[in-house]
Amino acid sequence: MIRINNETIEVITGSEVFKKNVSILASTTHTTRQDAEQELLVELFLSRLDDNITEMDTATSKSIVFARKDLERDYYTELAKQQKYEVEYDNELLENVAELVSTNSYLKDYEIDNDKFNLIVSLFHSTQQNFVARLLLTGQEATQEFTHDSTKVFNQKLSRVEQYARTHQGKFRTKLLTPYDLELQAMSDAIDEFFSLYEADPELISNKVIKDYFTSHQDMYPFAEALDVVHYQGKLFDDWRGYTERSSFLLELNNQQQVLLDRIAERKAQRGY
Repeated sequence: MIRINNETIEVITGSEVFKKNVSILASTTHTTRQDAEQELLVELFLSRLDDNITEMDTATSKSIVFARKDLERDYYTELAKQQKYEVEYDNELLENVAELVSTNSYLKDYEIDNDKFNLIVSLFHSTQQNFVARLLLTGQEATQEFTHDSTKVFNQKLSRVEQYARTHQGKFRTKLLTPYDLELQAMSDAIDEFFSLYEADPELISNKVIKDYFTSHQDMYPFAEALDVVHYQGKLFDDWRGYTERSSFLLELNNQQQVLLDRIAERKAQRGY
């Protein structure tokens, strides 16, 4: 058992160099700041510092940095071993994927068949695909039992999977969304672009700029619906700044976008992603 003087702990943990290295360690090892702080303290007093620190000096600061690097080196060494293991797909799992997908109630709820399942798994990094497949098919407990991972290691793997999905969300969205979903999103994006164009400088924007943008998007029904509320449509683009029904057009276009956003949210809820 490690006994650390309370005064020493206060000196170390209160220093900026310790706080900075805790943040770096938490980020690189995908763990919480609290866990990173405890690991760094233990590493410091196991191998680098004596229990007699009364003030921070250069040597102590360097020890903190080196201790953090030691922990990172250990983490990446273990990670390399895990990834080598993860890419070695389990034959039994692969042979029974179709059956496991068809009988998995969680996947059924989201209407994920064998083809969709394989597509989802294929979008992740090759070192993560086995972990993702096994987790989706068998759950956390069975996955940990198979990989012999502690809860901490499991959570670190899951964090890397989530981070990969976030940083590659464009690829996931393109591959997983249906043409109808993409159309809904395109119309919402077009309305956003129109408002950005208009709001950038509403009193100086020219009639031609507004008319050209509308003409290039008039086949999208939200723009057509917004135009339908205008009684004298020709005047809207001939005198964009002065025509009073401009407000009616903008209000209806905003309403149409809200309908789109509600529909997009509804379909996301149905899909579960």
